[in-house]
Amino acid sequence: MCVSRGNEDLELGRRAQRLVLGVLLLEAGKPVSFARLEDVLWGEFVPPNGRAMLQTHVSRLRRLLDPGRKGRCDCRIVTLGPAYLIETDAETIDVHRFRTAVTRGLASTDLEEKACLLRAALDLWRGPLLAGVIDEDLRHQLGAGLDELRLTAWEALAEADLALGRHRQATATVADLVAKHPTRESLVSSLMLALYRDGRGAEALTVYHDTRTALADRLGTDPGFALQQLYHAILRADPDLVVTGRTKPAERVVPRQLPAATRPFVGRVDEFARLDDAFGVAGRQRASVVVLAGMAGAGKTALALNWAHRRRDSFPDGQFFLNLNGFAGLPATSPADALTQLLGALGVSVADLPKSVDEAGALFRTLVADRRMLVLLDDAASADQVRSLLPGGRACFTLVTSRGSLNGLVALDGARRITVGSLSTRESCVLLSEIAGADRVANEHPATLEITRLCARLPLAVRIAGATLAENGSLSVTGYAAELATDRRLAALQVADDPDAAVRVALDRSYANLRPPARRLHALLGLLPGPDISLPAVAALAGLPQPHAAHRLAQLTDAHLVVSSGADRFAMHDLVRLFAHDRAVTDATRADRDAAAVRVLTWYRDAANAADRVLRPRERPNFESTTHPITPTDEAAALEWLGREEKNLIAAVTFAERDHPGFAWQIAAAMYGWLYRRYSRTGWIEIYRRAADAAVRAGDVAGEALIVGRMAIAYGLLRQVNDAVAACKRAYELRRSLGDRLGTATALLNLAAVHLNDRRPDEAIQVLHEATEEARGVAGNGHFTTMIHSNLAEAYQLTGRPREARQYFQRALEAAGRDTNLRDQAQILIDFAAFSAECDDLRPALDLAERGRHLATATGDEILVAEAREQLGSIRLALSETGPALEHLYAALATYDRLGHRGAADLRDHIKKIHSTARTARDPATTT
Repeated sequence: MCVSRGNEDLELGRRAQRLVLGVLLLEAGKPVSFARLEDVLWGEFVPPNGRAMLQTHVSRLRRLLDPGRKGRCDCRIVTLGPAYLIETDAETIDVHRFRTAVTRGLASTDLEEKACLLRAALDLWRGPLLAGVIDEDLRHQLGAGLDELRLTAWEALAEADLALGRHRQATATVADLVAKHPTRESLVSSLMLALYRDGRGAEALTVYHDTRTALADRLGTDPGFALQQLYHAILRADPDLVVTGRTKPAERVVPRQLPAATRPFVGRVDEFARLDDAFGVAGRQRASVVVLAGMAGAGKTALALNWAHRRRDSFPDGQFFLNLNGFAGLPATSPADALTQLLGALGVSVADLPKSVDEAGALFRTLVADRRMLVLLDDAASADQVRSLLPGGRACFTLVTSRGSLNGLVALDGARRITVGSLSTRESCVLLSEIAGADRVANEHPATLEITRLCARLPLAVRIAGATLAENGSLSVTGYAAELATDRRLAALQVADDPDAAVRVALDRSYANLRPPARRLHALLGLLPGPDISLPAVAALAGLPQPHAAHRLAQLTDAHLVVSSGADRFAMHDLVRLFAHDRAVTDATRADRDAAAVRVLTWYRDAANAADRVLRPRERPNFESTTHPITPTDEAAALEWLGREEKNLIAAVTFAERDHPGFAWQIAAAMYGWLYRRYSRTGWIEIYRRAADAAVRAGDVAGEALIVGRMAIAYGLLRQVNDAVAACKRAYELRRSLGDRLGTATALLNLAAVHLNDRRPDEAIQVLHEATEEARGVAGNGHFTTMIHSNLAEAYQLTGRPREARQYFQRALEAAGRDTNLRDQAQILIDFAAFSAECDDLRPALDLAERGRHLATATGDEILVAEAREQLGSIRLALSETGPALEHLYAALATYDRLGHRGAADLRDHIKKIHSTARTARDPATTT
């Protein structure tokens, strides 16, 4: 290895230093990781101080390359994270000049130019790669492909010399190479042909026999068909073996292949802007390859063509359009066939087409180099299908459309991806109006909105809907919307006389391109009614380990049949969901569908139950879970999970009602803690009505009793007293039929709570005493006893009997203490503090509230802590300690806001009034 600065050869120092520089130069312009350099230097046995030694080598090289360390040299080593990169002009490095010259030579269609370029490239070769620095094994590792490229160049040079009639020169070129590579038949072929044309036919036949012997001895094979054909042609002196002249270079052709732009075309303002940004100003591209990726029917081709026509003047040297048939239901266009079409469009004759894809690609890149051209590759299946078709120069701009994400082009080829999704509601309405007729659409605007919604605002679906309305003048927009709202929506979204103009056909082609495991998962996802699904739930649905499920989801996401809606969350467009459901019915057996449903419903049920147990740790469990899919660490985590899954859990209740009613009531029951804290009371009642019906259908009396009892609480909170009383009595009857004494007592306790909410304390007291008798002697009723005493305290407080109220608060505290229930003790202390403050016992109230806060903190229940601080704030305010009061109240409000507690709005209003009162006190003149 030799490095020169001007006329001076630099002394590169020790072997390791030279090796580091050699590797960096081989990868000039690309980062080389520290780990790779250490592997090259030391292999498996990197010394403990290997990183420091590597840094020392690089430091010495920097001083060598830039002695003054002024940063102005043309060869500079820079650090990029955990890697080094050498910045220099690649054309100053012989190995890169060699590769460039060979590539240009192989691509050239002018034989004289080809020979000249290849000979110049080969003249650069002065010996083995990094001679004197590395051994043969490392040379093979670092220079993979260089020796092969050199042999390819020699072969191509020999072929060019033969075509130019320079037989003796060709003989001299390859004779020594054949001696070194006697089984390389392409070299042997060139040598035989050169000898024959030089009048040395006998020597040519001898070369063939020597080669046949070498192949048999070394590889156990005979010569290939082409070499045998040449041998027999020489034997019969075939006149076609004589050179006929030079191949002419292709004439310069300007292709104009863009199909007509799709009309009407609306929207896509953002996508146009991103395409313009990628193309840059005056053709100075920020990216030379852009991928328009999106699901079937998203309008990718329409977008590409409309942009291409608008920008046509930016590509004066031509525009290619090539349909790669990646998802067309036909055999995909191979890179070889695609290059044949592209080269044909550039005027290359069939006789002059290169034999290999690599050579054809090189020729294409050569012919379009420095020409301002657009290459529009439509409907690509994969990055591999596209890669050979990419022009090499920055003057060309390549636009690719695909239903896949083509991640390989983005990662390895610097492509920029633009995802093409649905239209906006307004754009969808405009498109429908343009096709169906503005008057019809304007007169039935609500139905128009519904049609675009049912079409998922997918351009293909909206166009088909518009065409259907335009064709059927007697069909009202409202009537067509009603037709689309049925389970025949996909069947309705097709054009009668054009089988390809159908949403189902487009989705079928995407589905067909999936591997069977991904198809199965896609079909199963169609069974789910919720708006999205998490990765763990997908794994449960499919009965797969999570990594396997993630791999299959990645395939579906790449095909744009599933979209990522957040961290490890996935969703499908409505039309895709309908399609997937139909595939599930068609492709999966009823047993498979039922098994998948049971798996995912079990997951939702047990996950919700785990979260509910965190919210209500001391209350009777809803049921015993059979699996443990999640383990929330605290109340905040449980609430966060329930918040994410709320809509899916409600949808699961509806989904399970008919065929799996046991799951329906159990999932609803497991949502109780969430519904009580966060959900609307009317929505809660609607969910529980369905759950109660499901429990009846399942024949589960205990389930019905549990659900009906909780419905009573929701009715009570809504002050729907009659419904609440009826639900309590129904729950009491059901529990009694089961012989569940604690259950019947709980139903009575709930009935007493209804009376208290209705301000009927006397009736509440009577029912609470009945509940006490019902639960007497029942094991495990500690929490129940605490609640009885607590409710009696509230009832006596409402009747104006503070002495009895105080007694029952004390009894409630004692019961909670015997039950070692810190949460109950904290709640009683907070309620007791409120009662004491109401009785103007402010200092005792303050002490009770502080004790309640301390115990609440010990439980980890953030809401309970916030309630304690809210009570402390109220007491401090009553003591005229406004500053400390507001400190407590703001802390409580922060917790309520963070956890979405219902008390946040009321507390915020209370704080505003405090501030308002304080301002009035400071400035009485502001009052009127």
